[in-house]
Amino acid sequence: MIEVKEWTFDKAREAVRSNREALVFLGTSDYQSWVIGVNAALHEAEILDLGEFLDEVYHLQSTGGRNDLAFMIDTKRIEIGKLAMWRLQFGSVSWLSDFVVNYADHYGQKVEVEDDEPANLLEKE
Repeated sequence: MIEVKEWTFDKAREAVRSNREALVFLGTSDYQSWVIGVNAALHEAEILDLGEFLDEVYHLQSTGGRNDLAFMIDTKRIEIGKLAMWRLQFGSVSWLSDFVVNYADHYGQKVEVEDDEPANLLEKE
């Protein structure tokens, strides 16, 4: 079983500043079902190789009570092009780098993109 750890919005922002990326699923509930389902869907779509898992997962709760799950990804070990297309088809999922900008107010935060902070880490590669 993959442990879902608690996370704050500040920790999410720190991850982005450290050039880490994640998929953030908005409005989740049964976290273990989401962990199993997301990994299974990524295997089925041939985005993750068999035996590979997104196993660093964090729970964030917005000020309005919405529960979000962030699945950390290693852009060097995943089919990022396929993942980008899959993400668009899925719906309520955001890149972490977009999430910290677009959903800051949902967490009682104000985030402004700084000149030295990329708006989207995936564009740096």
